[in-house]
Amino acid sequence: MLDAAKLRIIVGLGGALIGFVGLCCLFAAITIALAYWLGWIEATLIVGLTLLAISGVCIYYCIRPQKSAVSEIENIETATAEALADLPYDAVQSMIRKRPFAAVAIAMIAGYVGVKDPDEIVKNMQRLVFAII
Repeated sequence: MLDAAKLRIIVGLGGALIGFVGLCCLFAAITIALAYWLGWIEATLIVGLTLLAISGVCIYYCIRPQKSAVSEIENIETATAEALADLPYDAVQSMIRKRPFAAVAIAMIAGYVGVKDPDEIVKNMQRLVFAII
């Protein structure tokens, strides 16, 4: 027995196929009706050019950019910056959740080293910041 999601996909594809066949029949009927007055070649050309014009308008409408390239680049840059800003916090949070005792031990060692030699910690942090910049 198919579950509901697969059944919906199959029914949707069947509906799209039936709709496509219906449009083909409609355009064939229009061609036959026009062939009565104009001839087969002219009727086929008129229907074909009409379909080409409709598809061109649809393609232009779908591909037309909604925003300028500069605003799109700015949106991508801000999204990337926000994702990278949350990355260290997420990494630390997942490490604490997975290994809480190891995280406490690392925090204790870092605190001890910081109290033991604070000048060395400041120098190392300055080196790290300058290396990043």
